[in-house]
Amino acid sequence: MGIVTVIAVCYNQAKWVVEALDSIQQQDYHPIQLIIADDGSTDHSKQYIREWIRAKAPGTKFLDHPKNLGLTKNINSALPFVEGDYFQVFGCDDRMLPTKISSQVKLLGEDPNMGIVYSDMQLIDQEGKEIPGTYYTRHTYKQPFSGNMYAALIERFIIAAPSVLVRRAVLDRLQQYNEDLDYEDHDFFLRAAKYFSFLYQPLPTVQYRVSGTSLSTMPVDELKFYRNCFLIYYQRFDPDAAYRAAFTAKLLFYTKKLYSLHFRKAGIYFFRAFCKTRKFIFMKYAIASIPFYFSAKK
Repeated sequence: MGIVTVIAVCYNQAKWVVEALDSIQQQDYHPIQLIIADDGSTDHSKQYIREWIRAKAPGTKFLDHPKNLGLTKNINSALPFVEGDYFQVFGCDDRMLPTKISSQVKLLGEDPNMGIVYSDMQLIDQEGKEIPGTYYTRHTYKQPFSGNMYAALIERFIIAAPSVLVRRAVLDRLQQYNEDLDYEDHDFFLRAAKYFSFLYQPLPTVQYRVSGTSLSTMPVDELKFYRNCFLIYYQRFDPDAAYRAAFTAKLLFYTKKLYSLHFRKAGIYFFRAFCKTRKFIFMKYAIASIPFYFSAKK
């Protein structure tokens, strides 16, 4: 069946980290290689992780970063140690259901054409109580499905990241997560979708905590979010006739968002988009954004 590597990423999640690690250890699948990467936590997370390793899993690899690197760098720090035929990244505020790994390894084993399996998720509150509805029943616009997801992922974020299991061949192809970004998942899945098909498992395999530390529920830093989105569509710009217009439309959408926020480096970003697309609308925004470089704080 093969080894499964789980990279548990933690940053100031002391309240839930033991629950998350227990849920990984209690999977009905073996062998699982667990790597814990703490991104410079300033609460008691590091202490609880060390105590958990000492008491329950002495062979666990613990990457204890003294300073906060950011999520993508934290994940990448663990990748050289991955031994699994499959892997996934898992946040330390969520919980795996007991059959998550075994059910997904089975599904990928039955269809070698699939590179990534993902599922629905139960929602829980900060105290671990179930919230009515699941991730996809509450996000109906995301419309999960199986197969070639490249065109769909250009249009919107779809994949429930904590639910995935990824075949090692995907990691071998993509190498690492994009350290230019603060949010890692959509860029990784968009790149993967160019080469691999996705399999949707309609039952929940994860309990996803809706809390102040979850990226989807934290107060949104609009400038950071739109900058990340712009970079994804700029760096992954596909000149193929079938996709060029969709990428250009997304770039223009996030150009307008960054312009409205007076992003200091907007002119540089928009000029690069012009060079990529050869659409003069981006040059117009680049010129109009020049004053931001001297007046905007960030």
